[in-house]
Amino acid sequence: MKRSLSSLFCALPIVLAAQAALAQAPDPNFVPPPLPVDSNLPVFGAGGGRVLFGVPAEAATLHALYPPLPADAPKPSAEPRNFEGAWGHDQVMIARIEWDMYGADVPFTPAGREIRDRRVKSTYDDKKPYSNASAECKPPGQPWLLGLYYTFHIFQTKDQVLFQFAMDHAVWVIRLNQQHRDPSVREYMGDSIGHWEGDTLVVESTNFKKAFWIDVDGTPASKDAKLVFRIRKIYDGKRMEILTTVDDPKNYTAPWTFVRTIAWRPDKNVLDEYNCELQVSNNVGADVYGLIPDPDEGK
Repeated sequence: MKRSLSSLFCALPIVLAAQAALAQAPDPNFVPPPLPVDSNLPVFGAGGGRVLFGVPAEAATLHALYPPLPADAPKPSAEPRNFEGAWGHDQVMIARIEWDMYGADVPFTPAGREIRDRRVKSTYDDKKPYSNASAECKPPGQPWLLGLYYTFHIFQTKDQVLFQFAMDHAVWVIRLNQQHRDPSVREYMGDSIGHWEGDTLVVESTNFKKAFWIDVDGTPASKDAKLVFRIRKIYDGKRMEILTTVDDPKNYTAPWTFVRTIAWRPDKNVLDEYNCELQVSNNVGADVYGLIPDPDEGK
């Protein structure tokens, strides 16, 4: 199941992927329990953007991947600043973010909208989706990694917080109470520094090596974008809330913010193997699945 979803969300044309995933979904009569929702936040799939599949089928797939925890499962730390442990998704995936967390339209510049619309047309109309970092086995950036159905682990010291993702073998290192490195030092995950504001970890990531996709439909971020994450535990530590603010004048007329929650998953304490190299990150796979070079990669 995980490997098939990996192929769906990272490599294959998304339209074809939907059919494949639904074919592998659990019993069609299965009705998943309601997803936990903070009444102060919008419900993704109803107001956050274009969901990949119909919500009931997608929710069933989500709950098949992440069933309810047993009653005797380890509890999250009672310390609100302790994020350590394994985490997984508790929301349906948003393939294309259409609105910010307040319901306002994403404030594209003409150039940013042209990039997003061209990628959407290439995938759905031309059936020749563009390649992206994940399809090429490169770290695809924090929004992509936090938005897809793969667990991750968090490790902490007094000097840093480290996210280890199963997907794409990616690692997100957040250096605490430090300054950004020289702008000439650029990495796929950018340079991330963080500090605590109460029990919320505030992280600023910038100096990316290449432009990247915020979601699987290609909402763009340039290599000069600045992302600010506000991360905190909610629901007695059973959920993690991540607000992401995108500040990227090349693609957006103003900063905008979206929100996602992640579930505490101590049953996923061992990451599943992710065989990125066996997907379409090679020339043969790219030819078979029709991926074509993205002209905005690297900008």
